[in-house]
Amino acid sequence: MFVSDFNAEWLEHPFLRNQKLIRSDEEVVRTAACGIDSVYIDTQRGLDADDMPTAEEAAQELEETLVGVFAGDTNSTPSFADSVTEARQVIGSARRALRELLSSVRLGRSIDFPAATETARQLALGAARHPHACLLLGRLNRSDDYTFRHSVNVALILGIFSRSQQLPEDTVQALALGGILHDVGKMAVPVGILNKPSMLDAGEMQAMREHVSSGVRLVSAPEGALEAAAFDVIAEHHERCDGTGYPHGLKGDAISLGGRMGGIIDVYDALTSDRVYRRAINPAESIRKMFEWAERHFDRNLTHAFIKTVGIYPAGSLLRLESGRIGVVLRQGEQSLMAPVVRVIYDTHRMAFVTPVDVELAKTADRVVSHEAPEKWNIPLERFID
Repeated sequence: MFVSDFNAEWLEHPFLRNQKLIRSDEEVVRTAACGIDSVYIDTQRGLDADDMPTAEEAAQELEETLVGVFAGDTNSTPSFADSVTEARQVIGSARRALRELLSSVRLGRSIDFPAATETARQLALGAARHPHACLLLGRLNRSDDYTFRHSVNVALILGIFSRSQQLPEDTVQALALGGILHDVGKMAVPVGILNKPSMLDAGEMQAMREHVSSGVRLVSAPEGALEAAAFDVIAEHHERCDGTGYPHGLKGDAISLGGRMGGIIDVYDALTSDRVYRRAINPAESIRKMFEWAERHFDRNLTHAFIKTVGIYPAGSLLRLESGRIGVVLRQGEQSLMAPVVRVIYDTHRMAFVTPVDVELAKTADRVVSHEAPEKWNIPLERFID
């Protein structure tokens, strides 16, 4: 059979490419050993399977299950008066500070823990004041180097998520600090591997995976510089509840709360980010993958809580409505996760942009039909955010 999608993050399967003709039982065993229990196959390029759903049928079944779980929920994020301008300043300042900090580490200097702690504090406070704007801008502002923006996004989302779980403020800020530093070990990975525009070979992949151990070494000196919650995010964000993660193959509750939360958010932001080897996935599609993987790889209850926090249609998702209009999600609706607030920007009937208008779907007869890729409609989302 020809696997067109391993239904897993790139570093979670044992092959050099995300598409492959499977020729032997050994390759099937290697795939299953990584915790992959379902894949998508292309029947035009390999054998078919009996009594299996098509990709469209599987997507419909997943959508119905997702809606069934969350249809009655409302968003648990506190309703703050969002300020895109201030959120942009907070994120921009954090990225500049992190660029300086990580560049210094790459040159062999010690981590500036006071600077990292202050950056995390500012991000946590900014996320508290403007959660929706921070989620939106984290999704849209993609001009910076991936490592810097990814670490800032993970810290922001950890701040929003942990606060929605009513964790103490000192824990919220510690988790945000863990997010800031969770990939600091990548400063020990050769730049050629980090920025390689194609799939890594086995040796390069192992070098990439060693960033966790490198990060632990970097943050362990001086002793006691980090609170346990921050350390856990750095040490365990690649562990998986079924034991298929790394570096230690921890299972279930053996993974700390910070490790489990960090793992969920690390994968979510990676999916929604442009990478040197693939384009970003629509946030709404990423949520559906996270929901599916929660049955095995992630803490199920924690993943569902995360989805309730960011929404079935997270900020920055592009949605097509029953009316034929297309809009970008600004924030979650207060009445239902199925009815976010969107900025309508395009009319598919006229194939033309329209004067932007903000619509609370819960107060209209319009509804979401599908989530869309901006590239499909050639829509530059950044143009339509104040």
